[in-house]
Amino acid sequence: DACARRALDLGPRAEGWVQLARYALNRGDRAESERALAAAERLDPLDGGIRIGRGHSLALDGRYAEALREFERALEVDPVRSGPYAKAQIERLRALLGGEEATPRD
Repeated sequence: DACARRALDLGPRAEGWVQLARYALNRGDRAESERALAAAERLDPLDGGIRIGRGHSLALDGRYAEALREFERALEVDPVRSGPYAKAQIERLRALLGGEEATPRD
């Protein structure tokens, strides 16, 4: 965490913020994760890692339909860097949901 922050101080990059968001989410700090993803988005809105990070956070909240849309968006905006991982997450979510398209919670 400290190394990632120091690297961002030296040269802010979207990938660094995405990594910091991942660390925060792993600690259970969703607010910090979202702040880091927002910082990444300001630098590179087409970094699919941003959508993947948000998808993970939504899935942890049980908001599977929204998570699925975030993973699909990651695949759409960043098929090279994030595509393979996004596809795997889409498949996992669809399997979890019984192969049916998820519907948003009210």
